[in-house]
Amino acid sequence: MKRLLSIVMGFVVALSALQAQNSVTIDNVDFVKDESAVMTVSLNNTTVFSAFQMDLTLPEGVEIAKAANGDNLDILLADARKSSSHVVSYKEIGGNKVRIAAYSGNNDNLIGNSGALLRIALKATDTAIPSVYDASLSNVLFTTADEN
Repeated sequence: MKRLLSIVMGFVVALSALQAQNSVTIDNVDFVKDESAVMTVSLNNTTVFSAFQMDLTLPEGVEIAKAANGDNLDILLADARKSSSHVVSYKEIGGNKVRIAAYSGNNDNLIGNSGALLRIALKATDTAIPSVYDASLSNVLFTTADEN
């Protein structure tokens, strides 16, 4: 099977508003046309967080794969990091950008302090050309639960 794209995403965002030790990374992804591949967004944190929001910008020719039912984008919270009350929502906001948010209605904290946070299915469109591309995260916000 011929490799169509290599998405190189070693981009790191420091959460400087909270602590320099907290970082979000995007793992590299390789995939071929007409097949989806899963990109992992990881969080290494020393601060405890209960919710987050971030914008993911994908390169031209790459899109979020549709879920099996064809209606929803396929972006999932990693089971090992979420409590049973965490939910994720997302919206395409233009310019090949997706805003992703997750929260707990109970203000439960994300579990653990390192590892996969999101799993995002990607697919190459018909306009994709074999190459190495970059994706980026921006407007990364994390919140802590109100302790009162």
